[in-house]
Amino acid sequence: MFSSRRRSRTARALGLSDDELLRAAGRIAGYVAKHGADAPVIADALRFLVDTIDAARAAREDGGWRYHFRSPSHRKWEMEVVRLYHQGWGAKRISDAIAQKKGPRIGKTTIERFLAKNGITRG
Repeated sequence: MFSSRRRSRTARALGLSDDELLRAAGRIAGYVAKHGADAPVIADALRFLVDTIDAARAAREDGGWRYHFRSPSHRKWEMEVVRLYHQGWGAKRISDAIAQKKGPRIGKTTIERFLAKNGITRG
């Protein structure tokens, strides 16, 4: 049985949290129990670990947002929108600033909706 310290070390090495590692291990265990413990089955089951690692990496790259701008051209400006909002800028001013930086024209209401749905507040 893995100690919690060893499990944490393994999770960190894979770039996962302890919960994510346990979820992937549970999926692997279920798959192996259903299909047998042959080497090809275990190799197939490792895809659950890879999927979990990819999902965790994607969540970190997205900044942990639950909601995104619909347009892919707007998505790369999400961090900039949040940064300017934290500096005290309003939605209209943020929209104008991004357009001035040769970015897309993101509507004021779209920015307000993005901030509200992600629960982003000032201060």
